[in-house]
Amino acid sequence: MKREGKKKKKKHSLGSNTHTWGIDDALTRPKKRPRSSDAAAASDSSAARVKNALRSAQLDKRELLLWRKFGYGPSLFRQYYRAQDLMDGDDELEEVEACYSTALPITFRLHATDGRRASSLKARLRQLRDANLVHGLEWMPADEGWQATAETGDAGRREKLHEAVAEVVDAGTSSGLLARQEAVSMLPVLVLAPHLKPGDRVLDVCAAPGNKTMQLLERVSPPEDGDERGGVRGLVVANDAHPGRVKTLQDAIKRHVRSTREMESLVITCSYGQDVPVPIFDDGIEGYDAVLADVPCSGDGTFRKDPDALRRWHPGGGNALHATQVAVARRMAQLVKPGGHLLYSTCSLNPVEDEAMVAAILKENPEFELVKGAMDAGAPGMRYRPGVSTWKVAEHAFKGQDGTSRFDSDSESESEDDVTLRWYDDYGTATAAGMPATEVSMWPPSQEVAKRMHLERCARLLPHDQDTGGFFIALLRRKAKKKITEGVSDASQKGECARTAAARAAGDLPDPVRPLPPNEMSAIAAQLGLGSSSKKRLWLGAGGAVTLSPRSVSNLTDLGPIAIASAGVVALIPRASVWNEASDAAFPYDLTSAGAEALARASRKRRVQVVPSDLQVMLAARSSGADDPSNTKELVCLTAEEMSEATRRKWRACVDDRQTGAVILVLVKRGKAEGDPPMVVFSAAGRCSEDGLMLSPEVTAAEASRLLKDLSRVAGTKRNK
Repeated sequence: MKREGKKKKKKHSLGSNTHTWGIDDALTRPKKRPRSSDAAAASDSSAARVKNALRSAQLDKRELLLWRKFGYGPSLFRQYYRAQDLMDGDDELEEVEACYSTALPITFRLHATDGRRASSLKARLRQLRDANLVHGLEWMPADEGWQATAETGDAGRREKLHEAVAEVVDAGTSSGLLARQEAVSMLPVLVLAPHLKPGDRVLDVCAAPGNKTMQLLERVSPPEDGDERGGVRGLVVANDAHPGRVKTLQDAIKRHVRSTREMESLVITCSYGQDVPVPIFDDGIEGYDAVLADVPCSGDGTFRKDPDALRRWHPGGGNALHATQVAVARRMAQLVKPGGHLLYSTCSLNPVEDEAMVAAILKENPEFELVKGAMDAGAPGMRYRPGVSTWKVAEHAFKGQDGTSRFDSDSESESEDDVTLRWYDDYGTATAAGMPATEVSMWPPSQEVAKRMHLERCARLLPHDQDTGGFFIALLRRKAKKKITEGVSDASQKGECARTAAARAAGDLPDPVRPLPPNEMSAIAAQLGLGSSSKKRLWLGAGGAVTLSPRSVSNLTDLGPIAIASAGVVALIPRASVWNEASDAAFPYDLTSAGAEALARASRKRRVQVVPSDLQVMLAARSSGADDPSNTKELVCLTAEEMSEATRRKWRACVDDRQTGAVILVLVKRGKAEGDPPMVVFSAAGRCSEDGLMLSPEVTAAEASRLLKDLSRVAGTKRNK
């Protein structure tokens, strides 16, 4: 094997006198587009709503000192939840408080549908279970959810995994088969799962940090189970409101090494939840099969992770967020197609953030109903409390010198008795008293209305019941053949949302996914031999990369005016040419590993059939470090003399057809039945030159190791030592 020569930058022609490729043309990062004044105002208004809600829920510096000094938070928490009657008297309330003082157990989840690849990992976990180092979560599907056995520590303390458990967790994470995830965080997708099927389109509206997004991908785009032609792929649109959290989401998915099949089904967007546009897909369907809304909340179910949050707690946090939660939930109801489902969840125990929100959705959207037995169907064995139909609304207040109470903290507080709760029977009384952050929907409906709503079908999880965090879940179904309530989806509101989302698309993400210029798209498709359906999936990503959008939303404009951070897989990366490549034959891209896998079946050009032994040689050199992809000046090349005769014929045909540069190295097998066309069963990103074949520099050593294992599975090869 020899090494590729030095490189130099130059422009490339695709064999046409009318089009010239250049790294510094339309493929480079565009200049940031100026926002129109109207659109910018809409975006700023939307941002202000959220920021003001959060600001009003926070304590100022002086108040925070008082809260921590006198323990106001635990005292107010005890008063508030004693009055809500969610627990069986003071004894159980004390159990909840005692549980909140202990550390949250370490839990993790195996890939829900990839049983074949996860079999060895499951076997190792069973061994750890026999050694009493882990145990299965009884309410999860068999061998899917696990909890590490550890001594109970103080709240907020990060428990260390046993060395043997940590080894399994690290191996599972690096292979995309395992993810550390809090137990209650697994529940929303589990409750949705009986109503999901492969191929469904799902929106995860508040997606960061990404664990639920990965669960959804496993459900709607499961492994092929022997169907080498591609099978059914769904769509998951993972959205978050802030670019920083979008980056967190992207990093988490990258860190957990999701399969190309799953990544082909993922679109990541950036928008406030209340501004997400209604999608209209090319098959005429308007809306998603399911929407998961795990909305921002006060988080009083998370005190085991953050004990300081209890010391800061007051009911104003939930009150201030209520309006934002209503706005998000209202919009999510519009995004569900007839017959689809809406999953609403919070990590709060507060009925103002929980049942009050569900009641608001049902009141505005009578075409929705709560699903009976949703928790029992999705997580059988999980202990929970039914939803409530009555609750109380309060705000904290400081006592004045005259014995009255007020909302400011100007008085000199001397003890925990100086802060109390003020209760309000209705909206009118609260507004008249000057209570901050009041909304009509915060108060419970009449008993007659609540009975029709069946709020008892909601589920609240108390932390001491099953050694978890606190959580709330409600699954709603939109009845088929019903129209959205008039006034909720009127044209003016849709127009406002569209303008706001368009403003964010223009201004928030530094390098969003956007359309390729038509001539660029056609040139790439022609070089790869792509049909029209695959051609329209080519979009321009960050840094001039070309992405391949999901099959179910090949035209990303179907999602409406929204900022797209990533879509599908990054398939092609701009590259500099090799010194001895002919200018009229070179292709100015390198394929990524994901791009090669995603395009292997669709491409009719730049595809070289290689025998398993030759693939093994190249992959072994890369995985061992002998072929260093970071040193692109000296990539190891499999020369013509070193190739098998079958590989040499295919390589020579590729060179003769002037298809040098990026190629897909494929292993092809005959169809399962007589008359079936050959099937691509393995692919890797490569390069073709007059000197021979090599792996693309985009293939890392870790990817080469994974590909070696895949090659051994499909072809029975063994790595040479």
